Amino acid sequence: MKDIYEDEWAIMKSFHVATGHRLSKHAGLCRNVHGHNLKIEVYVAANKLNEGDMVIDFSHLKEAVKIVLESFDHCLLLNAEDIATITFAKSQDYKMIEIPGSDPTAETISKFLFEEIGFSLTKYPNIRIKKIGIWESPTSYCEYKRKLIRHAN
Repeated sequence: MKDIYEDEWAIMKSFHVATGHRLSKHAGLCRNVHGHNLKIEVYVAANKLNEGDMVIDFSHLKEAVKIVLESFDHCLLLNAEDIATITFAKSQDYKMIEIPGSDPTAETISKFLFEEIGFSLTKYPNIRIKKIGIWESPTSYCEYKRKLIRHAN
């Protein structure tokens, strides 16, 4: 039997955004409100190039991601169940995003961004988001991707 291959091209664009967060379930210092200058890597792929012979124009990818990341810029990310901190943040009129049911770790933030950026890319039907990488510091990295288990019929 002969191997069958399918073409795939992938591109990555990186972004930087300053955020704050608090890990309410953490026993150490990360339980305190603190911040990071996140480097976010967005990987998208296509099995067919567009009419311009690209996966997507980098400027179009930038615009689609920018829509999502603008809400993260200088924002306090909190677990939606961290009521005391949310109450305080609201009293101070802080810019805030509540992560449903989870602490805003690099792991949960990467999944949240995967879903939000994936939604903002739906107007480009030939591409799909492949993975999100987050650098929380120069030595700490997390990535999120979805693995196809089986094709829907």
